[in-house]
Amino acid sequence: MVEKQQVKEFVENYKDANGDNPIAAAFSLWTIAKAVPFQLIKSVSVALLVFLITLVLGWYMDVPWGYYLLLIIGGTLGFLFLVFFGGVKFLSGIVINSVSEVLVGLISPIDDMYDVYKEYGEENLSRSEFTKRAFQDVVFPRVSGVLEFVPMKKSISKSVGLFTDNLSQEEDEVSYEDIKGSRLKSSIAKINRSAKKTNRIIGKPFRFFLILFIMSWIGVVVGAILGYY
Repeated sequence: MVEKQQVKEFVENYKDANGDNPIAAAFSLWTIAKAVPFQLIKSVSVALLVFLITLVLGWYMDVPWGYYLLLIIGGTLGFLFLVFFGGVKFLSGIVINSVSEVLVGLISPIDDMYDVYKEYGEENLSRSEFTKRAFQDVVFPRVSGVLEFVPMKKSISKSVGLFTDNLSQEEDEVSYEDIKGSRLKSSIAKINRSAKKTNRIIGKPFRFFLILFIMSWIGVVVGAILGYY
């Protein structure tokens, strides 16, 4: 490399000691597509199980037909919502976990890139600025490309966007147990915390409808015990 290069061009053209581009190598190992059918089946299975429990419980408790019809209608709507939000939860979960694994795996190679970039780079960037630009300009666009082949890609893309927002807003203050004197370990801890926080947020609608089902189960049992039917 003789001419100065911008971050995006430099990172995309960088070769390690083995002659490989670390970012291209990391994405070549992605297996998200293989996990998609299982996650969708899991979403439908959980929703169907909850729906069937609702119907069986109502029948077993001898709920009057009027109430039972409401259970069927409400349960059907709840089933559809659980399938959708379950799909978003489970698919987003594997995507975000995969993205965080890629980011964690790339921290050290990108850190090594910076040492070379200081000599050949076009801009005078700090190490943290270089890392941020490498993720924004090279890594995350590749994530978007992979998501084109994932079902519910609009919702999944929003989930990944939420993850990147949480990552950018994550405080740098970590405990001694997290960093143990290592700046790289501090970054890894930051990524993992952001992934967990995002997964909790994404799972809220699914948990909400699951709680509604549980409340309906409690209502059916309590109503039968107290003789409301």
